[in-house]
Amino acid sequence: MIEIKIPQEINKYESKLVGPLTTRQTACVVCMAALCAGTYYILKDIINSDILYFTCFLMAVPFGVIGWYKPYGMRAEKFILAVLFNTIISSSRRIFKSQNIISIIENKFSIPDVKEMNDKKGKRKPKAKKATDPKKIRNSYKKDIFR
Repeated sequence: MIEIKIPQEINKYESKLVGPLTTRQTACVVCMAALCAGTYYILKDIINSDILYFTCFLMAVPFGVIGWYKPYGMRAEKFILAVLFNTIISSSRRIFKSQNIISIIENKFSIPDVKEMNDKKGKRKPKAKKATDPKKIRNSYKKDIFR
């Protein structure tokens, strides 16, 4: 009987194209091979073989990262864009300071009368308490009805 591993999380499943490689990984291997072969044939007569192998390795690394590395469950290109956006485009250190436009307008165009009225608002007399006596309540009710 054939046993097949079934992943716990269905979203983590990736279909395989060639052997243990997914379609993304296969495409990255093909791109790495093409880039390394092209680099080798172009530079083999120009530079030393040790430096040539190291150069081919350095050119293949980005494709390896894109094919296999998944930080925080994201693909490499999405992770790189998120890091660039959070660190460069919308960094926590802001160059410009936000301004409250309403307070600027109030400071420039304030009218003394308005300030006085605002001061008087705070010094209002407290409202009279509502009547709790039943006779007073009936009288006020009658006045409201017969108006």
